[in-house]
Amino acid sequence: MNDQVALRTADIGTVHDQFFTLRDFRLVNGAVLPEATIVYETYGRLAPPNEPNGGRNAVLITHGYTGSHHAAGRNPANGNQPGSWDGLIGPGKAIDTDKLFVVASNMLGSSFGSTNAASLNPATGEPYGPDFPAIGIRDIVTAQKALLDSLGIKHLVAVAGPSYGGYQAYQWAVAYPDFMDAIVPVNTAPWASVNTDKQLAELQARLATDPEWHGGHYYGKGGAKTVLTELRVETLKRYGIEANLTPRYPDPAEREAAIRQAAANWARNWDAHSLIILRRALLGFDNPSQGFVHPVPQRRAVPAEDRAGRDPGADGGRGRGALFRARQRYGAFIERPRACQMVAGIARIPGAARRAIVS
Repeated sequence: MNDQVALRTADIGTVHDQFFTLRDFRLVNGAVLPEATIVYETYGRLAPPNEPNGGRNAVLITHGYTGSHHAAGRNPANGNQPGSWDGLIGPGKAIDTDKLFVVASNMLGSSFGSTNAASLNPATGEPYGPDFPAIGIRDIVTAQKALLDSLGIKHLVAVAGPSYGGYQAYQWAVAYPDFMDAIVPVNTAPWASVNTDKQLAELQARLATDPEWHGGHYYGKGGAKTVLTELRVETLKRYGIEANLTPRYPDPAEREAAIRQAAANWARNWDAHSLIILRRALLGFDNPSQGFVHPVPQRRAVPAEDRAGRDPGADGGRGRGALFRARQRYGAFIERPRACQMVAGIARIPGAARRAIVS
């Protein structure tokens, strides 16, 4: 990034959790949640109704399996830590909040404030626990659509998210193709693993070995934190934390202690049922079979002056990420040099002009 661009960027600053509640939320399977609350953050300003682009400059940010909706700025509820996409979202950044209104939504069933198994079941006055209704990706996205409607959003520039957040983005393209210009799914796929049912069974069996599991009715009795910590250690190691920490902790014992501390800190704030709820939500998730999703091949970065004349498929689809558009819509990207490196190959959020390019 050159100095001229860097000087024009800024941090968002302090942000706060906001809450939206649906009453009698009917799930795809027919079950009804008497209350379904979604936690979210917002950045930037929604174009007012009296402007030509009124309600149409919004971007939805979704999050990963064990992540949260804290995408940018500093949230006191998250210890004032920077958001997961803080380098991408903000004034003058790739997702430019001087131009875009950004909504970062927590998932239904997650452990970071939205309705989940720890929420009280109005029928019993006790936490849902293992009786929490089975939700699907479609339910998660339907709740997000209701949230956006409540905010006065008429159209999305894009839905963007990594991993499990990418699953949501693909579902958006299928469920609401006319409500959006494009999706930016990062390190993900438009379908779940064929082994999702096996993974779910293994996860449930593993959690049940924790002495504090209590058949899933563990609220006030511990919460299966021992197994949660072990699962987190395994996940962190699978994603390369040992190599990342080696320069800081060259001693293997110190490095292992640091990893376990990080895992324990995560487990302290995470509800084991959310792992089950969100894994179960992937059963049957297969967007290509539902149609309406058309790939836009990825492109290498090229000078802005050369982009207008380039064919969208010029590189044959090479690259690590992919942008998909709903029903072959087109849109240009808000340009920020090399932002793609910060999101594993996805570079631009599509805007209002004609050409859609992924750098």
